[in-house]
Amino acid sequence: MSGLAFGFHEKCEVYTIERVREKYSGNIIANCGYTCKEAEEMLASGTCDAISFGRPYIENPDLPYRWATGKELTPADASTWFTHDPKGYNDFPPADQE
Repeated sequence: MSGLAFGFHEKCEVYTIERVREKYSGNIIANCGYTCKEAEEMLASGTCDAISFGRPYIENPDLPYRWATGKELTPADASTWFTHDPKGYNDFPPADQE
C-alpha cells in the first residue's frame, strides 16, 4: 500500500502507512520495498497487520527460506521484469543450488 518503492512524485504530501494507521483501525497490508527486518519492525509496532512482497519473489522464489536461514537474496534484475519470455521468472536457482 505504501507504494514509495517506485519513487515519490512530489505532487502532494507522502501518505505513509503510519498516516493510514492514525485514521484507520482495520487491517492494513503494507507493500513495496520492505526488507525482512523492516517488515518485522512494522508488524511488531502494530503499524500494519501484514506485509506482502512482490518483486523480491521474482528472483527469490524461496524467499521465506532465504530469510529464515540468513541466505543472501539474488539481486533484482529489472531487465527481466514484464517480458514476454520465461527468462527471469523461472530460471533463478534455489538458495542451496547456487
